[in-house]
Amino acid sequence: MTDHVATKHLLRERVTDSEEFQQMLLRAMLSKDEAELMWRHYKEKQDLRLIADSMGISYTTAKQWHKRSLKILKGIL
Repeated sequence: MTDHVATKHLLRERVTDSEEFQQMLLRAMLSKDEAELMWRHYKEKQDLRLIADSMGISYTTAKQWHKRSLKILKGIL
């Protein structure tokens, strides 16, 4: 399992409390858009393609933001 996949699984397991997840996103110092993408994907269970479309970004950009955010959040988990 690649590192970012392991982090994704750990994040899904540990992020059950909305306030705790919000605090993690703040500590990670993600951009507003990156934090929104992570919130919608993990708390609202939205697909990255849907999020990308609604945010007016490409799916490739959404995947890049997601992977970058996972790397940052790994240090917080």
